[in-house]
Amino acid sequence: KFIIGSRNDYNVGYVLGGSQVPVAMPSNIGNADLTWEKGSDFNLGFDLGFFNGRLNATMDFYKKETTDMLLEMPIPIQNGFSNVLVNSGVIENKGMELNISSVNITNDNFTWSSSVNFSKNENKIVSLGGGNDFYFAGWVGGGNQGWNSNRVAKNEVGGALGRFWGLVYEGVFQSQAEIDASAQPNARLGSVRWADLNNDGRISIDDQKYVGNPNPDFIFGINNDWTYKNWKLNVFLYGEQGQDVLNLTWRRMTGGTNALKSDRDTRFHPVNNPEGTTLSANNGWPGRVGTHNVEDGSFVRIRNISLSYDFDVDKLGIDFFNNLSVTASADNPVIWTNYRGYDPEVNSYGSTNDVKGVDRYAYPATKGFRIGVQASF
Repeated sequence: KFIIGSRNDYNVGYVLGGSQVPVAMPSNIGNADLTWEKGSDFNLGFDLGFFNGRLNATMDFYKKETTDMLLEMPIPIQNGFSNVLVNSGVIENKGMELNISSVNITNDNFTWSSSVNFSKNENKIVSLGGGNDFYFAGWVGGGNQGWNSNRVAKNEVGGALGRFWGLVYEGVFQSQAEIDASAQPNARLGSVRWADLNNDGRISIDDQKYVGNPNPDFIFGINNDWTYKNWKLNVFLYGEQGQDVLNLTWRRMTGGTNALKSDRDTRFHPVNNPEGTTLSANNGWPGRVGTHNVEDGSFVRIRNISLSYDFDVDKLGIDFFNNLSVTASADNPVIWTNYRGYDPEVNSYGSTNDVKGVDRYAYPATKGFRIGVQASF
């Protein structure tokens, strides 16, 4: 993989004819020893049928262990790169999947069938290899704050993959007395106040903790098909419950000139709003992950809805068609969630398997609307 022009925010190149010329360079270091991940699993399943096939259920219990995981591991920066992709570690996944399908109503003019699926998965890091007990992953952006304070996740042996790692947010400083009594003597009025969890009088890596888990408690889907004479309607709902989202997009919108109106109305000002609870205008967004960045990402959405009509070509006298139908459909038209961002089902680090549930300017699921005509001759 190559990039053109710059890496690590530094312009690079060489001078040709008095002008700087961009160059191509590797964006990451290669590893000739990489292999495929390996896995072993155990499954126990049950298939049940009732009422002459009108109600069917499938249940699976599984346990899977993946070894030689592909992970970005830190290396000395003297190599010119901060991370390298290696095969390292073992992760365990276990859980269950349930699928129920039913034929609810069937007669000459009207039918209705349904299916429901439910799954629950738990993952655990068994080993990271090389004697490592943990490593940090992802990046907040906004400059290096030191002691991995701008990393979004900490992956630790014995815990779930991708858990968010950060400080505890306690609001903003509203008086000089609060600053003098805090572990942040250089803070300004209206700036973020972090919790000094170990009471050592300073804010450091020892004050960080796990602040969220991007892994859902369970996921589910509900699909319904209805037919009435020549009409067909399909509605598919999908949901995830219990997972957290690290809303770094909202973090960027709470300070300085980037603030949204809702935050501007509540921002601290020593004269106009001394009881303000959000960052003052002269304080930019904090470059560290905190509990105020973590939100409930539970949601239910209509994944797809479609309505079609099959024409009776014989009655219409259209002899050159065997079948003719018109369909109107919509993808992701509606979502129900308390998440403040555009979409809780996002991940800005989608290309990696050790960070998930991070919304750092991620593009939301596209809403699409289509009308189609299907004909056979």
